[in-house]
Amino acid sequence: MAAMVHLTRDGRTVLLWEEEGQIDIYERATGARRLRVDAGDEIDYLTGDLAAEHLVVETRSHGIFALDVATGHRRQLLAPEIMTGVIRMSEDGRIVVVAGIDVTYVVDAATGALRHSLSSHPGLHTVAISPDGRRIATGGADRVAKLWDAESGRLIATLAGHRGPISYLTFDPKGERLATACGDGAVRIYGPDGVLLASYEGHAADVYELAWSPDGRWLASGGADALVKIWPAAGEQARELSRAGSSEVRALARCDENRVAVASPGDVSVIEVATGAVLHHLAIPSHPIAIACAPGADRLLVGSEKGASLIDFTRAAPAEHPLPGHRDKVRRPNAGPERDEEVPVPDVAMSRDGRRAVTLGADGSIRMWDAMAVKQIQVLEPRPDDRTYATTVDFGPGGDTILVGDSSGQVVEWNIATGRELRRARLHKNSVIALEVSPDGSRVASASSDRTVFLLRARDLSVEHSIEEHSALLSSIDWSPDGQLLVTGSEDPAAFVWEAASAALVGAIEPGADAAFGAVFAGDRIVAATRGGRIMSFPAGRETRSPDAISQILDCRLPFRLGAAGIERTQPAESCR
Repeated sequence: MAAMVHLTRDGRTVLLWEEEGQIDIYERATGARRLRVDAGDEIDYLTGDLAAEHLVVETRSHGIFALDVATGHRRQLLAPEIMTGVIRMSEDGRIVVVAGIDVTYVVDAATGALRHSLSSHPGLHTVAISPDGRRIATGGADRVAKLWDAESGRLIATLAGHRGPISYLTFDPKGERLATACGDGAVRIYGPDGVLLASYEGHAADVYELAWSPDGRWLASGGADALVKIWPAAGEQARELSRAGSSEVRALARCDENRVAVASPGDVSVIEVATGAVLHHLAIPSHPIAIACAPGADRLLVGSEKGASLIDFTRAAPAEHPLPGHRDKVRRPNAGPERDEEVPVPDVAMSRDGRRAVTLGADGSIRMWDAMAVKQIQVLEPRPDDRTYATTVDFGPGGDTILVGDSSGQVVEWNIATGRELRRARLHKNSVIALEVSPDGSRVASASSDRTVFLLRARDLSVEHSIEEHSALLSSIDWSPDGQLLVTGSEDPAAFVWEAASAALVGAIEPGADAAFGAVFAGDRIVAATRGGRIMSFPAGRETRSPDAISQILDCRLPFRLGAAGIERTQPAESCR
């Protein structure tokens, strides 16, 4: 005689039922049986409200019905011919959520009326409902979880980034956070708007069960590896930063450990990471597309669709100083002869001390500037016989050279004073899209449109490590303040964190549902931006132990967890080594 047990969320009541149809309700504290009910049929599944006054019973012959424990009254919810999976009831007993094939049923428990049929996931899937019955979560084999408004049936957010089927969902006791268990061995926690707050790695196999502590401070997970792990779930994990101006983000740059600069169509802003406050804001009619920031955030270097400019915030009123020179002959349709016009400046950089600037224009020229005097000090013009063109630029380790990536995948170092080439390295198969020198000047990170990242020795541009696991086009790269971590932005919804010493993947953050194209370190935080305009700040600590060198691919079980204390390493699965 098989028996199953269900414990209500408050831990006060135990439901014990036998497959043959007998249901017993016990008080957990005393062990006393409160009531015995006969379902009159073989039971496949049973759940109830918080007080165990209303039950939802799935039987072999009669489908799913609601049972009033006090009166014994039954109300049919779904017919037996409807194939169903996971069933959940809100704690107040008003709403029942049932996972069907390709659809999620939302049923009014009091009337039996079908409120919504949500087109959620292919096939059978899993579901959850928040304690207050206001939100529903669904997740399936399509590796996606979804948040829904229970009253209207409106889709609130799609939670992408899972690398395996969703196996379990549960809301925290306040209904503010959703935890997901996945076939990739990871546990993730999302906020009420679908923002990823934490990602924990530690299971070497699928995670099948999750449970919150009553105070919501801890989350327990059980997996197919026969382990139960307890994760910290309290404390701030991520926060959204406010921003004035346009909703779209074109570029993101770090100023210092507590400030970042943001470029959007028509404006630029400087944001304080700790508070989310907008410290500076200035309208730029020429539509900014690239940005760099001086330490202290008192000057911004802006590349736009028409030329470049230097923004000075040291005065009472911000001053914009044009940086002339990036011009070319432009012929516009139906506009007569060619005209000499300012051209786009797709990349800019500032030296570590903020005293020098470099701009790269669509005219092929690279211009170096004295940022204090707003004066050009050197220009590199493209050779007429050169079929390649410059695509990205950064200052070299000492500030007296510049590094230039080009369309052929090469990185070239030039002396600023003489304009002479110092060294050249052919690295990537396609264009170099970003270059970043490490804080100590010993390494250079080079990212390409061929989806590879090379970590180079700055002294000779020789390759030390390569990262070839990105599946989406890369768009940005940045070093942590201690030079031990890298963060890459791409067209993927997640920005990925890598260990420089081993090129191993050690973290991932998701600022939103669309591309996490920009990500930078700011002190002990990572600030990441999506194309759609969401800017999020995440904790980004590091561990002090020296981990084994490992090479991880993105669809494997990753050796990290991004928790309240920052990025913490866990042992990867045997199959991933």
